[in-house]
Amino acid sequence: MSWLHVSSNPVIKTIKKTGRSAVEKLSASAKCAAKLATSFGENLVQRAPSVFIKIAAHIWDFRWVLLIYVSVIAAGGSGMQLVVAPFPTSQWLYITYFVYTVSLIVFFHACFFAANQLSMLTNEKPLSKRVPKYLEYVYAAVISLGLLQVFFASQGLADYINYTTGGEESILSRARTQARNYLANECNVHSEFFPKDYCDKLRVIAEAPDLAEFLLTTVAKDRDFLDHSITIVNTSPDRYHPTGVIGPFKQYIEELRSERAYATVRVDIAGSHALTWLSIVFLPIGIALRLVKTSLELYIELA
Repeated sequence: MSWLHVSSNPVIKTIKKTGRSAVEKLSASAKCAAKLATSFGENLVQRAPSVFIKIAAHIWDFRWVLLIYVSVIAAGGSGMQLVVAPFPTSQWLYITYFVYTVSLIVFFHACFFAANQLSMLTNEKPLSKRVPKYLEYVYAAVISLGLLQVFFASQGLADYINYTTGGEESILSRARTQARNYLANECNVHSEFFPKDYCDKLRVIAEAPDLAEFLLTTVAKDRDFLDHSITIVNTSPDRYHPTGVIGPFKQYIEELRSERAYATVRVDIAGSHALTWLSIVFLPIGIALRLVKTSLELYIELA
């Protein structure tokens, strides 16, 4: 059979015509499906209520999501090492605390700047001007957690008293030395500010075997001795306005009382130190929120 006969065969012609029609219909269907998909995608992005689809339409905004994700991992990992064993040692403690602080600052910045972008996408306006005000309350509350240490402050005050006064032995040594100096210098020249009865009491202080007990039980009750002026100074540069200066023994007795009172304080040292450490852990959160407040006020036109 020649090729001319085949091409003119009615059956062959029908097959060719049917094939062309099927191809044309498939092509038209594909074009229609593509058009519908495109239209559906556009409507989905424009009209979908989900804020995540709207953010997906602006894929560059996901840089905030990436920062949040990375900073959460860094802050969570370093923070857990600061409060749960195994704890970092040596220089790793400082490195971990530094990472923890920086990651918190990045995290809160990313959260609030992302929230501002989201507000612009959904409400077409930035965050409210009240947000920095609310942040002030939050970071003040976080930093104030450190004030809970006041419940364990007795031991700290005892340490401070001991540091400033030098302890009971130092107080008694200064009191005895001062009394001896007055006896050797002032009482021997019969100064008007050091009468005989005052010098006699100074002599007892200088020679008392149990000076602490003598100061607390006897001298502390002698108001005339404690309030006795040992010199006069002029407190007015324009006119003579004399003011008496009392001896130092009243101060010595007060220091001795405080030293003995707080030397017997018994507190939960472990609890005190634990609370101190937790306040140190919470401190970067307050710092980060404070920096975020400033950044929002500087770089965002709040509504």
